[in-house]
Order: sequence, then C-alpha cells, then structure tokens
Amino acid sequence: MNDTSIQDFISWSDNGQAICVPNAATFAKSVLPRYFKHSNWPSFVRQLNLYGFRKVYHVGISPEVTQHAVWQFKHEYFQQNASELLQNIRRRAPQQQQQQEDTSDANEDFRIQDDTQLEHISERLKEIQHALYITERRCDEMRKETNELRTIQRQQQEIHLSSFTL
Repeated sequence: MNDTSIQDFISWSDNGQAICVPNAATFAKSVLPRYFKHSNWPSFVRQLNLYGFRKVYHVGISPEVTQHAVWQFKHEYFQQNASELLQNIRRRAPQQQQQQEDTSDANEDFRIQDDTQLEHISERLKEIQHALYITERRCDEMRKETNELRTIQRQQQEIHLSSFTL
C-alpha cells in the first residue's frame, strides 16, 4: 500500500478501514505479478481470506451494480496509518482452512456477505441512534424555546390589553 506506483490499482477507502481495487482484472495483470508468483485474482482473494480479510458488501445495492463496482476488503488490523496493528494479522489455523476448503465458494460468499451485512447494519444502527439522540435534544430545545416565546407573547398581550383599560 506504500508503493506509489500502484495507487491507480489499489487504494484505501475514504475512512481508511478497507482497501479498494477498482478493476480486478487490471490489478491482477499489472500488480499481482510484481508481488506474487501468479496473476490470478481468485487466488489473491483466497489468500486475503486465509489471513482474515473479508469482502465488503454494500447493503441495498443490487448484484448487477456490485458486479462492476470496486472490490473492497477489510481486516480489523489492517488500517491506514496504523502499522502497529499489522503484527496481529495471522494466517488461519489448518482446521479452519480445511473447513473453508470444504465449503463451496457460494456458501462462503453467502456467509461472508451475512457477516459483513450484519456489521454494516450494526454500524448504521449506531449512527441512527446517535442521530435520534441529537434530534430529541433539538426537539427539547425547541419546546423550551416555544414555551419561552409563548410566555413572552402572553406578557406582551397583557401589556397591550392593560394599555386599553387605562
């Protein structure tokens, strides 16, 4: 990720929590042979999975759109400007590898998608809860201000009416 010559092929997501590959075919042809003994995109993805990286699926986006979209992968210990976390990335244990090999690619993709979607939904729920909290506070402030304005209006009406009775 530090090699500036591959920035057109792979980059960090906006939040620095995922890596983005805008064109898998170009990446496989231009970048993989520089760092690996192959240029096979599916093998690269399997290697990422072997080390705990997960494909980022975007909830609510149709499969037709995601087929042509940017590939994103994330790992809790692979983050932009956090090289101290890299030491925590480990290859999976052989038992987990065997279980993964026994699972069909479709089932694995489905499981990964569910895990990622659940994580995305959980993050979105927190954002919504925070927005609701802020909205409730604003409503409370507006109620208070409305009550203060009503009090001022009543006082002005009383002053106005008292001026006619004199």
